[in-house]
Amino acid sequence: MIKRKVQEMIDEYDKVKTLYEEFSLRLKTILEEVLNLEKCNFVFVESRCKQSESLKRKLELGKFDTIQSVNDLAGFRVATYVYSDIKKIEELLPNVFDASFVKVDERLGIDKVGYKSHHWIIKLPESRIQLPEYKRFSGLKAELQIRTILQHAWAQIGHNQIYKPSSILPEKIKRDFSLLSGLLEIADNEFSRISKEISTYSNEVNEKTSKGDLDITIDSLSLRSFLLQRFGDIKLIQPEFGPKDDVTERIIQEMNLMGITTLKKLDSIIPKDLSTVMSNLREPTNFAGLARAIMIVYDSKKYFENAWRGSWSAGPGNEDHSEYSHYGINLNKLVSEYESRLHN
Repeated sequence: MIKRKVQEMIDEYDKVKTLYEEFSLRLKTILEEVLNLEKCNFVFVESRCKQSESLKRKLELGKFDTIQSVNDLAGFRVATYVYSDIKKIEELLPNVFDASFVKVDERLGIDKVGYKSHHWIIKLPESRIQLPEYKRFSGLKAELQIRTILQHAWAQIGHNQIYKPSSILPEKIKRDFSLLSGLLEIADNEFSRISKEISTYSNEVNEKTSKGDLDITIDSLSLRSFLLQRFGDIKLIQPEFGPKDDVTERIIQEMNLMGITTLKKLDSIIPKDLSTVMSNLREPTNFAGLARAIMIVYDSKKYFENAWRGSWSAGPGNEDHSEYSHYGINLNKLVSEYESRLHN
């Protein structure tokens, strides 16, 4: 009787499985858009609908009378960097979905070690269901899991190698794997603590620089804060050090080689009319280009002899280098001269 009932429910699910696939994918898209709009940090968002074989094993436990009572036919997951990111995401959920939190101990039992994902049951709000493109999702629900990337790694290894149905492993291996979750939890907590310290330090730097207190060592946070406050309103200067901010370390090294180690020193070498000059550029630049312009205008000989080291070129001769020519510097000529020295 149970087998027949299970098979009937599986057959029913197979008829609507495509709809659940579309539903989970749509929820993923909505959440990604919201997280990006709200500038929430996350590693990835992924979606899936339950496979028939997995559903069959679940139904055979005899806890479900109808397909509609199964909460995770559709599912999607968010992986974050640290715990604090989870809280920010959860605060957004009620504004986007009809969302209800599921306590982990209710779901798994307090004896389950290491499985720390935050679980939510998600539905589309009536405001969306009323729209033609969402009407077919009326009455559907999905399970959302939010976990840190370390939790995700632990869960995936456990699912794929330790606890999958075909795995029959010694209890010692399972116990060791469960104990490992404690170490990962400590690591997660430390990442969160460090993230908070970075945020606190960033706020302190922003406050000091806004007050003109520039006796601060140059690092990636202090340099960004300073340049944003001094040049952030110039549209042609992109507030980044390269496409992925991957040039920041190199820029700071160059400044140190020039003897520029504090924001106070950096501020003292900036020409008074540099903001006007940068505002009149015909081509965009970024914070890396801005920082190098400051150093070269300050002392081009010292820069090229001490800091440049062939790390970049001037580009085609027809590029706009008006931020240099304004101060009587021929950038292409300088680069060409020092490039020839490198090769001799």
